[in-house]
Amino acid sequence: MLSTAIKVTEENMNKTKRPRPPGELDKKFHNQMEMLVTDCKAYDAGHEFHAESMAGRLRILLHHNPSKRSHALLQQIGLLSELSFIDSGIRKDRLIVAYSKTEAAEGGFTARPSPAETGLVIPCSMNGEWKFMAPLVKNRYIPEAALHSCIQSPTDFNDWWETPFIENSNEKIFSRKNIVTIMANQDGGSHVDPDIDADFSDLCQDFHNIMAGSEPESIKPIQTNIASATIRQITYELMATIDEKLGTKWAEKAQSPRPGMRYLPTVTLLLN
Repeated sequence: MLSTAIKVTEENMNKTKRPRPPGELDKKFHNQMEMLVTDCKAYDAGHEFHAESMAGRLRILLHHNPSKRSHALLQQIGLLSELSFIDSGIRKDRLIVAYSKTEAAEGGFTARPSPAETGLVIPCSMNGEWKFMAPLVKNRYIPEAALHSCIQSPTDFNDWWETPFIENSNEKIFSRKNIVTIMANQDGGSHVDPDIDADFSDLCQDFHNIMAGSEPESIKPIQTNIASATIRQITYELMATIDEKLGTKWAEKAQSPRPGMRYLPTVTLLLN
């Protein structure tokens, strides 16, 4: 007797799709957020490869390109356009303005910001180890600080997702979308390509000319992957944004204590 089974192909698989039952997409959203919490805790505990998993989940939640059959889960549940996205990033143009106001008031000159001063991460010491870290706050400057004005108000999704402002030492600039989709599509989030985007690879290895150590003989470049720390901060921003809209506590749930953390001012050389 001949088998009547139909070979599953991509073409007929698309023809046999059906709508999901009510509530299933909301459950998928909740599952993705719970898995992000797990990834955040693992990343904060020192397992930095969990940034790749975070990137894959951020892509599921945020990447929307229907013409290529990419449907952001937040769009599918009707939430994406309802959110005002928390933007904790430092953009060079706003930093230059803040510097110019401060230094003009002090009779100085306007400095050119370094790439280490822009973007989403900060150089920190954690128990004596210097690295780039996600600040996990909405504004890294206290209200009284002159640079507090660098942080912009919550913004719409396209501005938050598409605007390039994360810079490497070669002055190549990335958006949040660039960082998330490259890590997800090429670097382990959901796929590993045989070749990697060259500018992204440079960012992963970039230490922004910052060197640190407790003794002169122990001074070395900061080693942490800037792209991975950036993914952690993007995840914080998304969670905090959803929390403000829905009254949830995802950002708080994902955050682990970070004892002994100390901020490193933007300098080329630092001794503890």
